[in-house]
Amino acid sequence: YDKEDPIDAVLAGADDTLSTADDYTDLAYQLLGEYAYSYVFDGQLGYLDYALANQDLLSQVTGVTIWNINSDEPDILDYDMTFKQDAQDALYEPNAYRSSDHDPVVVGLRLEGDDLYLSANSNGMGGNVAYADEDIVLYDLGSSEWSMYFDGSDVGVKSTDVDALHVMDDGSILMSFEQKINIAGFGKVQPQDIVRFIPTSLGEDTAGSFEMYFDGSEFGLKKYGEGVDAIAFTPDGRLVVSTLAAFKVPQTGGGKLRGSDDDLIALNPSGDWEMYLDGSDVWHYTEDVWGSWIDAATGDVYLSMQNEFTAGAVSGDELDIFVCQPDALGADTVCTFSMYFDGSEASFSGNRIDGFAIDK
Repeated sequence: YDKEDPIDAVLAGADDTLSTADDYTDLAYQLLGEYAYSYVFDGQLGYLDYALANQDLLSQVTGVTIWNINSDEPDILDYDMTFKQDAQDALYEPNAYRSSDHDPVVVGLRLEGDDLYLSANSNGMGGNVAYADEDIVLYDLGSSEWSMYFDGSDVGVKSTDVDALHVMDDGSILMSFEQKINIAGFGKVQPQDIVRFIPTSLGEDTAGSFEMYFDGSEFGLKKYGEGVDAIAFTPDGRLVVSTLAAFKVPQTGGGKLRGSDDDLIALNPSGDWEMYLDGSDVWHYTEDVWGSWIDAATGDVYLSMQNEFTAGAVSGDELDIFVCQPDALGADTVCTFSMYFDGSEASFSGNRIDGFAIDK
């Protein structure tokens, strides 16, 4: 049966050409071989039951088998009582065997999804993983598994809240703290600063060292309300932050750039700032951005808020992350919004998300 023309057409993909990017793979044939079967008819074997995978899914397949619970069993055992004697009917048992005349194809998958790094403003649980507000937990959107990623108490930041974070490509972690802190072996850090943690190990036994990444006072962030509470990077690599409250910083082109805690601002190479996302254009002025991440490939802006929010047709709360797909950015921001992560559905029980990063 696996030689049928319709199956060959499907395997060739939309372009009807084998050995191209849109091909499908017959998993039973590839992994079990020529003599795989899921059906027996008059003593002949074959299969009419398929598991087909495109190239993206194929790399996530961990195994396949045909569960021969039906084709190997005599039909006298099956559920069909037609033309059977009472003694034959009595042979039926309500179990998996001969529940059909075809065998099921069983496929093992290890689905890949985004890795989501989260910090909260209070102690809580991610699934069955307990964390404190100085920790960062990892949520695998493919497997729905939680794990400890950064244990702040191991490296001297137990007395404060990590309220902004970004995971760099080299594995180092940028973070800012809600209150000023004196980190043993490093020194004082203000809420307006961003430090870089260089790990030698992560998880339940976090170890590594800190270095200063961004001194906010050198770029006009001086007041407590100008503390950093969200970190991101533009697709061209410029630092983007949101602040705890209203800010007034040097503006590109001269003068002062003013805004509030619902905005994102970008630092230019000249050392001054420009508006990156003007929150007043796209949501109510009472909203407060608490976390952000920007997809370098698409420019989409991912956001979390301090409280319940409404952005376009999307509504959520302080445990959710949503996406701004920008039609325009800057002083006249225009977005199309969608939901990305529902913390309650993922068993995230912290008070609020106050920092996150994504690895796609």
